Amino acid sequence: MSGPRLAAISIYPIKSCRGIALTEAKVERRGIAHDRRFMVVDQHGQFITQRDEPRMALVDVAIDEAVLHVSSRGHGEVRVPLVPQVGA
Repeated sequence: MSGPRLAAISIYPIKSCRGIALTEAKVERRGIAHDRRFMVVDQHGQFITQRDEPRMALVDVAIDEAVLHVSSRGHGEVRVPLVPQVGA
């Protein structure tokens, strides 16, 4: 009998939005790279989750090189740099 094995792993770059299934992962000091690094906030700076807004489960997230792509059917796409650009 063999020991435990990991069958699947996903990251969730934006808290409460769709995840990205991985075939491999880079582990950094803060955990798996790009996992839960962003969150959606309202105009008062309060974070929003699926408990408050269930439609967040429909928001697609993808990572391409140094860019986070955020999209939802009928609402277009937003591109966010994974590393903040200071002074931009």
